[in-house]
Formats: sequence, structure tokens, C-alpha cells
Amino acid sequence: MGGFMKSGRICILTSGRFAGKKAIIVSQHETRANRAFPHAVVAGIERYPKRVTRRMGKKRIARKSHIKPFVKAVNLSHLLPTRYVVKDFDLDGINDEILKDKEQKVEAKKTLRKVFEKKYLNPTSAEDKGENTKFFFKKLRF
Repeated sequence: MGGFMKSGRICILTSGRFAGKKAIIVSQHETRANRAFPHAVVAGIERYPKRVTRRMGKKRIARKSHIKPFVKAVNLSHLLPTRYVVKDFDLDGINDEILKDKEQKVEAKKTLRKVFEKKYLNPTSAEDKGENTKFFFKKLRF
């Protein structure tokens, strides 16, 4: 089922607390070693940044660019993959072991927030012109 769901793929969660939120697959586990189902560890955005205009000052832009991330293990059948793949997010420190300890999970979310906000404010990269990151940071409208 998850042959094309590799790390870096942007997906949409279809059930649970974060249903309708976008996330990036960090790692995927087809085997049932840790859990009773094939799953993927995802890092996504719980609260999206607000709209920023040219008239706003730096302080207001910083306040509106705040992102609240989440880290979660999700059943592969509850993920809707998109065509977008990101390569330049630094999500190496996130794995199954972090999800077991609450303090490590909180620290991981803090580092994720810094990574996401940095990428949101400077989206352009040489290969994708920032299109994938633009899609990731916009709220899903449906």
C-alpha cells in the first residue's frame, strides 16, 4: 500500500484530531514491529500561519508567521498522499522513539517550529522554486 509513501512526501490526514491537516512523512514502517498496523511518522502543521501583507511591520509579520507543529504516528490507510515532495526540510531528529517520551516530543516540536518558520519565511530553493513549500504552508480549503 505505501510503496510511493516515502519520506518527504506531503500528505493530508483523513481521520482523527488532525483530519484535513497537511503533514510531511518523516519515516514509513510497513512492518508491524512497534504498532499493530503499518504506519508512518508524520510532522505537520496544527495551526497555519496567517496572511501577511506588504503594509505590515516586521513585528506584526513575525507574530502572524507563527506556526504550531505536531508529530504523530499515523496508520497508512489514514493518509491521502499528494503529488508534492519536499527534500530540503531537516527532519532527521524525529523518529518512533521520540513519540514514546513526552519531554523529547516537546523538544522535537520546538525544533520543528523553528524549521517550519524558517522555511516559511524563506521558501525559495533552486530546484522547486518554492511551489511545494507554498502548498504545504497554506491552509487546506474545502
